[in-house]
Amino acid sequence: MRAASFISIYALLPLSGVAADPLDDGSRVIGARTDEIRSEVYAAGGPEGYVKALVRELTKGLPKKLDESTYLIGTSAQGTQFSMVYKLPKVISKEDFENASAKLVLNTTLELCLSPEGRVLTQEFEVTYRYLYVNKVGKSLFSFNVDRTSCEKFSVASKAIRN
Repeated sequence: MRAASFISIYALLPLSGVAADPLDDGSRVIGARTDEIRSEVYAAGGPEGYVKALVRELTKGLPKKLDESTYLIGTSAQGTQFSMVYKLPKVISKEDFENASAKLVLNTTLELCLSPEGRVLTQEFEVTYRYLYVNKVGKSLFSFNVDRTSCEKFSVASKAIRN
């Protein structure tokens, strides 16, 4: 499905180190992309259908190695919540991971909320992205959400910094 192939790149971005918005070459291009995303959501039967299609598309290639220490091992959908499970196979304590988590949460939120897909899906369709990290034996290390509220908080903070 076309819808899932576009957003899947953004679902994986938090750990890839790639810029969140490759179409940042003008507002007309971004505007056209957001219109295309809206059309894809409606064609999928709404945000729930779009999220389910995204899960189906991403599940085909799992597990997926993202870098030397991170694998995407699972995705799921519940309503408009899109969840991704990442496995960190190297030995890492929950405390060590939590110490590094603030940067991870900030970068993930920035990349998702600034991307055309993230903006449309979180702001207009109230899709929530849930990121779960587990260790090599599947024990939960850390989780967080990026949703409409977190994107709005980021937007308010970035406006305050610019002024």
